[in-house]
Amino acid sequence: MIVLEKKSLRLDIISVDEDDYNIITNDLNGYNNVDLQHTQNSIYFYYIAKCNITNDLLGSIKGCINTHHHCLWIQNISISNNVARQYYGTELFFNTVDLIRNDYNIEKILLTILDKNSSAIKFWKSLDFTKIHSFVKNVKNNKVYASVYEKTISKVINYE
Repeated sequence: MIVLEKKSLRLDIISVDEDDYNIITNDLNGYNNVDLQHTQNSIYFYYIAKCNITNDLLGSIKGCINTHHHCLWIQNISISNNVARQYYGTELFFNTVDLIRNDYNIEKILLTILDKNSSAIKFWKSLDFTKIHSFVKNVKNNKVYASVYEKTISKVINYE
């Protein structure tokens, strides 16, 4: 687990362990990406985002770092519906990348999006992610169609 913290423009980004992450984010009323990708031999991170002023929980992000391939895999990002479409997700994403990229020499960022999730596709494309692969996976006897998106680190800039 990574033990880092960061204050951004509006958020306090706090590192928590996996058990605390699951308990804390269970009540987060927002959009959740579905975890489809799990990477072996990686360093996992779990962050929650609280408002700098009110201390309210506004979002969370988790993923893993593959140090061998120098990539960051975003597995889940969630923002409270109360603050949706107010750029908190963007702020959380860019500040999380900023926390991690230099310590682990990250060259690219990957994530998986369900093909039917048009709002997530729109969000990640607005951050210059590009679709690089599509696949079908059987989940509980249902076919799930999803795609992998990628962004090179040279395209990532600081949000602040």
